[in-house]
Amino acid sequence: DELGFSVRTGALAVLNDAWRPEAGYCFPNAQRYPHQWLWDSCFHAIAFAAFRDPRGLVELESLFRGQLVDGFVPHMRYEGESINRGPLSDRSGFTQPPIFAHAARVLLEAGLDLPDHLVARCADALSWLFTNRQDPATGLIYVVHPWETGEDDSARYDSRVGTNVYSYERFTATDLALVADASYNHLGAAVTSNSFEVLPSGFNSLVADACLELFAVTGNPAWADRALALTRAIRSEEH
Repeated sequence: DELGFSVRTGALAVLNDAWRPEAGYCFPNAQRYPHQWLWDSCFHAIAFAAFRDPRGLVELESLFRGQLVDGFVPHMRYEGESINRGPLSDRSGFTQPPIFAHAARVLLEAGLDLPDHLVARCADALSWLFTNRQDPATGLIYVVHPWETGEDDSARYDSRVGTNVYSYERFTATDLALVADASYNHLGAAVTSNSFEVLPSGFNSLVADACLELFAVTGNPAWADRALALTRAIRSEEH
């Protein structure tokens, strides 16, 4: 209908305006947020898939340029000067929810030619979480910074910051303190924290969903098994 057409037209216009062909991704904001974020790029790829636009594949490819050799995918790749997000000068040492698996399936179902190496990169990235961030006691995946949940400076962290009124300065100070409290492996990926190891049900649900998406893409039952085990772990902790 006319409304649906106008929404699609407007959405594509937003993507076109933010598209950086030389970098292969859409920036969230040209001035304040020119960097590439993990799940932002995944959502852009999903949106491009709705138009069967091959830029969705390009955006997913560009996302994995930041992947480390052990499979870790950073939550940011910096555009321009380095930022204090861990020891690496060009990317973050933290990650974000693994929406890349859902993006891969959506691109595939849109009829785009999803290359095998992208599927392999998704698998390596998801495996990294189970290898490096799975709590042996509960079976759940833990995060070591609020950034990794995608919720950043949200109200749920007010008690940690010590305020119920948003303060950019206080949240920033807390964020940077947590960067300092994290421990990083030899490649620069955060693997533990002295003060913030949390097992969020939301993050774990997204990891379980990513496992199911990879099962749908690859047909490998090991991913379905991981999804089931993680779902059971979430339900066990909720009760």
